[in-house]
Amino acid sequence: MSPRDTDIRFRLQAYSALGVAFLLTAPAANGAVQHTDPADIPVGPGESFNVNLDGNATNDVLFRVSSNNVYGSPLTGASLTGSGGATFCYPYQLSSGASISPGATWTCTTAVTFHSLNYGSSSFGNWPSGTSGYIGVRFDIAGETHYGWVHLQMTSNNSLVITDWAYEDVPDTPIAAGTVPVELMSFSID
Repeated sequence: MSPRDTDIRFRLQAYSALGVAFLLTAPAANGAVQHTDPADIPVGPGESFNVNLDGNATNDVLFRVSSNNVYGSPLTGASLTGSGGATFCYPYQLSSGASISPGATWTCTTAVTFHSLNYGSSSFGNWPSGTSGYIGVRFDIAGETHYGWVHLQMTSNNSLVITDWAYEDVPDTPIAAGTVPVELMSFSID
């Protein structure tokens, strides 16, 4: 073995030891983020798609497109972050990292009849054509409140693309928009 090979091997062992030390001293995670990343799901005029965040038998959010409106509606006791009132609701477009928690504004509930993401190419709504962002979702699993997000791209032709979604599997635990599970890789040095 050449001196260079020995040096590289020594450095890799040192980096590995440093990585293990970091993992052992890192704070424990509060829960586990459950992430679903299907092939992109386009939803165009006259189409709809139900998102089931936790994969149980209950859909949580319905996305639907009419000729001039894009809707995002909570289902079965779910709520979306947003603004509005008793009849109209405009789900917020959240940036990556935005907190989705009990302190968020949960105006968009099943009691509201009109949940507009983008009306008439964004005359009304928080989702202008050509943008991408996250919708915060609060929903129920077995009587306990969970928080999650759905990632959307609003296209310029009054349509949307659903790219992925995730939720925190520990009840009452906030989640940051765009958070996905971290996968740790292992390797060995022979």
